[in-house]
Amino acid sequence: MHSCATNAGDGPQNLNYKNIQLLDDNMNREILNIKRVSQPPDFIDGAKVLKWAWSGLEPFGFVGNEDNKERENVYGLAICKYEDSGEVYRFSCDINWETVQDSSYDTVDNAINQLPNQYKNVEAVWQIK
Repeated sequence: MHSCATNAGDGPQNLNYKNIQLLDDNMNREILNIKRVSQPPDFIDGAKVLKWAWSGLEPFGFVGNEDNKERENVYGLAICKYEDSGEVYRFSCDINWETVQDSSYDTVDNAINQLPNQYKNVEAVWQIK
């Protein structure tokens, strides 16, 4: 029989059942947070949210290169408008609705229809805010 537990002197991989259980519980909570539909705030970066979409467990895509370890996963998309602007913006957001990229458009429809291929891992189902 093999054991996952190690002795304290065995090095940095000092895991035991309690530590593994905590890791498992934390990962399960993170998965539930991602899976749950997360509505955006009313405003993102000072712009009013008009429409939004949430990807769920799998991100829409990412910002950065595939081989970039610091790439940002995109779970939320939001079409927003600043009060004093004629343009609308599509914000690409992380799991906490923090903007990782934005683009400006002349209409809401263009912002939705011109979604880049890098964000098509999951179909965007747009909601009205």
